[in-house]
Amino acid sequence: MNDNVDNEKCEKLTSWVHRRLISGRPSFTLEEALSASSLRRPVLATALHRLKTRKLIVSPMRGFYVCVPDRYQLRGEVPPSFYVDDLMRHLGRRYYLGLTSSAAIWGAGHQRIHKDFAVVTLPRMRGGGLAHNMLRLVYRERMPEAHIVTRNADGGVVRFADAVLTAFDIVRHADLIGGMSSAATILSELMEEVDFASASDLCAFVPCVVWQRLGYICEEVLGENEKADVLYRVWRPLGLRTVNTPLSPFENNRGGELNRRWHVKVNLDLELDDL
Repeated sequence: MNDNVDNEKCEKLTSWVHRRLISGRPSFTLEEALSASSLRRPVLATALHRLKTRKLIVSPMRGFYVCVPDRYQLRGEVPPSFYVDDLMRHLGRRYYLGLTSSAAIWGAGHQRIHKDFAVVTLPRMRGGGLAHNMLRLVYRERMPEAHIVTRNADGGVVRFADAVLTAFDIVRHADLIGGMSSAATILSELMEEVDFASASDLCAFVPCVVWQRLGYICEEVLGENEKADVLYRVWRPLGLRTVNTPLSPFENNRGGELNRRWHVKVNLDLELDDL
């Protein structure tokens, strides 16, 4: 008798998931599923596992689930833009999609790796974190709100870095996207969208060495002299503490010829990928 009741409740859960999807509420929590299904926790866990096996839902984080639209079921996953706003609201975190995720939105998708990035506020999450194959978190103390764009997306709304903030983050976190050469390749595609004239307020959010490395790459690697000149005119009056810094902080060699304009020691020859 109990098995029959549980089976009926499992079917009810499947119908509930489908209704959420078609009504534009594609994400839900474990607590919401418990309330909607009246299933016992062990039975609910089994039912949710079956739905994941059938690729009807995915779970980017323990206790948080996303209904999978038909167009994504062959892949068995959904893009973070479909659920990230709901997820971050669930976590109580401010965020934006950044690095290669925002670069792709701005048309610099050649180097996009199979990983999406969300930049979120501290503190770091401990335990019960995100599924490693869906979304990677990058942390910062404060959000540069003036450089975050909000748009309607497939599953609701999404916040993502504007092109200027994306450029700075690409250089700052180059180690996460394949190194400085990968960063330079992405920047080469992004430059058309970047206007460094709006960058002055980022002095409160971005270390001086990142300005220096970005300026050097724009001028000496990409040949974007006008963009570099604008960045230089914005950067120099800011009064940031400038020190000679290696172009790539990820190399054992910290020496190299010094570029005196940007105070960058060229310890790595950057090579752009063919586009």
